[in-house]
Amino acid sequence: MKTWTPWIIFNIHPDVMGLSAELENKEHLERGMIQRINDFGYAGYGDPCPPEGK
Repeated sequence: MKTWTPWIIFNIHPDVMGLSAELENKEHLERGMIQRINDFGYAGYGDPCPPEGK
């Protein structure tokens, strides 16, 4: 069984107390935050449930 990765985000400044549900699906965000390609194939948040099938 493969682990499903719906989101990779890092370089979050320590004074950030929350993230907006409206974050853009792009790699470089404001204040230096970085998102990487998830298992859906894009940078940003994806549904925590993997798609059906393979």
